[in-house]
Amino acid sequence: MKKDLIVKKVKEIGLTNDEAKNIVELFFKIIKDELSAGNEVKISGFGKFYVKSRKERKTKSPRTGREVITPARKEASLKFSENFKKFFHDKIGEGNS
Repeated sequence: MKKDLIVKKVKEIGLTNDEAKNIVELFFKIIKDELSAGNEVKISGFGKFYVKSRKERKTKSPRTGREVITPARKEASLKFSENFKKFFHDKIGEGNS
């Protein structure tokens, strides 16, 4: 998917494939590094990446149906900005596949 993203846009902005790949890789590395440090990453007009804490909880194993304890953990989350939600809704519309 990253490669498709790079190849699709690289010609539009006049970069080589390697330059574009390095920019995309750096972008994802910055996000991963900041989240690993417990920081939020806000991208104006797009959204906010952040770390969310999940509490320990009881769940059912889909394979056995038995109750199991899912341990507490932290996970990366993304909350889209209102601007992005509006853009997506206006561009894609409701119910379109």
